[in-house]
Amino acid sequence: MATPNPPVVTYLRSLEAVRDRSQKVFDLALEGKLDHWDWHEERLGDVVDYCAEIIEVGLFVHLGGKKADQSGRGISEQTMGR
Repeated sequence: MATPNPPVVTYLRSLEAVRDRSQKVFDLALEGKLDHWDWHEERLGDVVDYCAEIIEVGLFVHLGGKKADQSGRGISEQTMGR
């Protein structure tokens, strides 16, 4: 039988932990206190476009070269084998 995870492990794997840690990093970025990254709010749109393109390409490959509609219904149906 598998040993249950300690509470700290369960927390670190949670969305809450990701949000907490991300907020701390973001706050440090706004204060200019990161060692390897700089925050440039004016570039946020470029970052969003870049991330969206990566997701779109990944979905295109995942769906076998078929484009999904923006509602995501095609994605769910394809993924669920309907």
